[in-house]
Amino acid sequence: ELAGFSAPAGNPAAALASQVAVVMLTDPAEEPRMARRTAITAELLRNHGVAVHDVAIDGATPLAKIFSTVIRGHLVSYHLALAYGMDPVAIEIVEDLKKRLAQS
Repeated sequence: ELAGFSAPAGNPAAALASQVAVVMLTDPAEEPRMARRTAITAELLRNHGVAVHDVAIDGATPLAKIFSTVIRGHLVSYHLALAYGMDPVAIEIVEDLKKRLAQS
């Protein structure tokens, strides 16, 4: 994914950096090598003008961490849809997929 943010100035893809934000999910208990990789990736993105938000994963067990992350993702999606004036429940493309799969 880093390649998409490394376009030289003047390239239309370079404008993308100012229009997106990256959410880095981090686990306080992750191994140091992975934590270092995440930190370096975040630094490189920031150096290319990308807004990076670090979010710590909650949960005492791996399963709790999975559910916590999924629920947080759903809540963010829900509130973003509301902020953009969209219906957060009705997703036309998903409904189209379900219809087509039912026809198979």
